[in-house]
Amino acid sequence: MRSSALFDAPSRLLVKVCGLTRQQDADACAEAGVDLCGFIFHPASPRGVTPAVAAGLHSHGMARVGVFVKQSAGEVLAVMDAARLDFAQLHGGQDAAFCDRVGPERVIRVAWPQRHVDAAGLNAGADRASLHAELAVLAPHVRCFLLDAGTSGGGHGAVMDWAALRGL
Repeated sequence: MRSSALFDAPSRLLVKVCGLTRQQDADACAEAGVDLCGFIFHPASPRGVTPAVAAGLHSHGMARVGVFVKQSAGEVLAVMDAARLDFAQLHGGQDAAFCDRVGPERVIRVAWPQRHVDAAGLNAGADRASLHAELAVLAPHVRCFLLDAGTSGGGHGAVMDWAALRGL
């Protein structure tokens, strides 16, 4: 499936494996039917790679996603070009103007619903409203959202309370 059509079927579950650093892992992902393969361009990550390493990994038709945290839009665009990326997954609180510069059709913006959670779960009031407002402001400027179960960063293995997000 072409990367531009991946998000056109809203009921289709997409699988993304992130943090690829070796060809044998990319091969295993492709064999397992993974839709998107991710490369981390955050220097603090133990799974971070250079654009040259990512470019050298064959993705077997999987869409290629770069994970970015605090780089400038210019840096993101340069890495996307050098690493042959289809999408930029933005984790650093980038605003609408930043997303527009990268290209809304190429941006996967991360949101953290858990930041809007209290001890009883996702609030039906102000916290849920603030999450909805955050998504509504950015929606015209991104291809899609990736909802992360943590409160910051990624790769922590926390489980999302999907039922609390129903109707969002």
